[in-house]
Amino acid sequence: MNYLNFFKKLLVVLIILISSSTSFGKDLKSLIFYLENAGNLGKDINFDEAAKMYGFKSFKNAVNHYKKTFGVKINVEEAKNAFIGLDQSVIINYSDKNFQRLYNIITQSKYQGSKRYRNGYLKDKRANNAKYKGFVISIDLERELYKLTLNPDLEKIAPFTWTWAWHNEEYRLKKDLMRFCKESILKYKIPNNQKCLIIDINETNSISEGLEFIKLSEVGYVRSNR
Repeated sequence: MNYLNFFKKLLVVLIILISSSTSFGKDLKSLIFYLENAGNLGKDINFDEAAKMYGFKSFKNAVNHYKKTFGVKINVEEAKNAFIGLDQSVIINYSDKNFQRLYNIITQSKYQGSKRYRNGYLKDKRANNAKYKGFVISIDLERELYKLTLNPDLEKIAPFTWTWAWHNEEYRLKKDLMRFCKESILKYKIPNNQKCLIIDINETNSISEGLEFIKLSEVGYVRSNR
């Protein structure tokens, strides 16, 4: 027997088996990565075909898998809207007025996160007894302001993760909020186009401050949380 040929054939079989298991296994992380890149490049996305590439029967099947895995509520259209590219010819309105519209949607809508803002954050005795308290969410800010620019009467945004915290030092509070939020993004495999944004400090709209804090953090001006 030619053992060299035998082992070559065995190697080929193993490669095929490994490739097959990779192709037909449900790979949610890679699907999300693919959709993010396609959306950022402005490509037209066939969601069902993309889902099949990563082991799902359809995009609806992928969304159901995500919901079941992480216990979150999101429908197919909401999931698609998170990846569809933006019209680059639209000048996005970053005004304080638009920030206030967005803040109102986040805090007053029927989302679970909005309900937790009202029934949890606002009523938390430990938070209310601290000098500072804050509420943070994950959001694709550019996308949501884009939608508000096109429709100022918008009533809903993409589903988001949320958490709140409290501290007697404001910068420590902000560092804690960002850390907790980033942990949630990793836990729930939130698409990378959603970033953490502190939207409330002491029951006041702080979206502008939240953006400034992110900028300062990125260039190293905010002290580390030690």
